[in-house]
Amino acid sequence: QHTHPTFHALRNLDQEMSLCYSHPGCPPLPAPVEVGVICAAQMTEGAWWRAQVVGYYEDTKEVELRYVDYGGYVMVKIDTLRQIRSDFVALPFQGSEVILESIAPLPGEEGFSAAAKSALEEMTRGLPLLAQVTNCHTSGIPLVQIWKTEGEELVSVNRAL
Repeated sequence: QHTHPTFHALRNLDQEMSLCYSHPGCPPLPAPVEVGVICAAQMTEGAWWRAQVVGYYEDTKEVELRYVDYGGYVMVKIDTLRQIRSDFVALPFQGSEVILESIAPLPGEEGFSAAAKSALEEMTRGLPLLAQVTNCHTSGIPLVQIWKTEGEELVSVNRAL
């Protein structure tokens, strides 16, 4: 159950963005691209999401994006991005970047394996989750404990991982 009052407006925003950006002639993102700018990025055929530029690579004409409503990072070519209409940024961003407390990649690894990411997805996909901020990482990103319900019981996702 999503309790934030703006959550239900996201579906409408997604539909409006898909209609808007499915038509040719939408202005591309101007170059040079600035880190921090919000834009429209095509996620799948017909679906456009709000994204923030977090990295710009002039030599390859690519940017690293962070999806501000659904989370996740991706590298894309600059020419695939579109300027975002001002009314499309009126809705507060729906995603929050967090780090799971006490969870880290295996020793010697830079990041999490595909199997680890898949395990987390399978454990949480489509479920209402309860999150509690427990601390703050040195990067400024909140550290959280996450729980899911199994029957009448709260189960710690952090511990299960």
